[in-house]
Amino acid sequence: MSAARSTNGFFKSIFADLSEARDFIWSAAILFGSGALAGYFFPAVSRQLLFFFAEIAHQLLQYGAAELALQIFFRNFLASGIAVFAGALFGLLPTAAAVVNGLIFGAITSLAPGEMWKVAPHGVFELPAMFVSWGMGLWLSLWVVGPGRLSRLQDRLKRCFRIFIGLIAPVLLLAAIIEAATASYLFGNG
Repeated sequence: MSAARSTNGFFKSIFADLSEARDFIWSAAILFGSGALAGYFFPAVSRQLLFFFAEIAHQLLQYGAAELALQIFFRNFLASGIAVFAGALFGLLPTAAAVVNGLIFGAITSLAPGEMWKVAPHGVFELPAMFVSWGMGLWLSLWVVGPGRLSRLQDRLKRCFRIFIGLIAPVLLLAAIIEAATASYLFGNG
C-alpha cells in the first residue's frame, strides 16, 4: 500500500469519526458558549480563575518566541489530552473544562473587550481544536452504555487517539506558533 493511500485512509477515518461524534463536539461548543455568557454577564464569578490564568500568562511571557510556542503547545496538548481521555470517566472533566474555559473567555471579553483581537489569530485554530477535544471526551464517555462495554471503550480510545494525534495536536501546534509570534510582536519578548 502506498504512503499516499495510507495517509488518505487515515484522514478519511478521522473525518468519519468526527462525523460520528459531531453532536458531542457541538455540545462541547454549547457548553463553552454557556460558560462564556455566564462569564460575560457575571465576570466576578471568574475572578479567581482570571488571576490564576493571568499569573500563568505573565510567567509564559518570560520566554522567547520559540520557547513560548513550545510551552503553550505542551500546556494545550496536555489539557486537550486530559479532556479527551478523561472522558472515559463519565465525561465529567471535558464538561467542566468546556464550561470553565467559557467562563474565562466570557469574563475577559466583558472586562477587556478591546483585547480580544489579540486572541483572534490563534483562537480561530485553538478553540475548534478544544471543542473537538472536549467533544471527543464526551463521546468517549458513552462507552458505558449498552452491552460490549470493554470492546467499545477500546475502540473509542483508539479512535480518540487517532483524532488527537492526527488532528488536534497539529492544530494546537499551529495555534501555539501563531500565539507565540503574536505575543512576541505585541510584548517584544522575541
